[in-house]
Amino acid sequence: MVKLGGQQVVAQETGAIPVSTSITALGTDLMRDAAAAKAGDVLPQAYPVPSGIAIATVKERNHPDESKFAQEREGVLRSLQSTKANAVKQAWIKGLRDEAKVIENPELLATERPGAPSPD
Repeated sequence: MVKLGGQQVVAQETGAIPVSTSITALGTDLMRDAAAAKAGDVLPQAYPVPSGIAIATVKERNHPDESKFAQEREGVLRSLQSTKANAVKQAWIKGLRDEAKVIENPELLATERPGAPSPD
């Protein structure tokens, strides 16, 4: 058992953490430094984490599989394009609604029409 300042120091392994992952509990400084480090490097500072202080070592670096990315690329692009198109459409519709002026025609609303919703 190792103690530092009267507190027990415990080593913990996180397992693999993708560089693109935003882990607020570990903090952006730790993630930035880990992304720049090589396997075996001890990161340059102690990092505050919710449970205390972390001193981190990069155990190994796993590089992305380019062939797997090439297979998934088209699907990712289609999904991003669809998401962007939907956002543009929703913004356009919101703009129309924000600028629209609605005028009720009481005569038209008083007339019963087949298929029109009933107030009952």
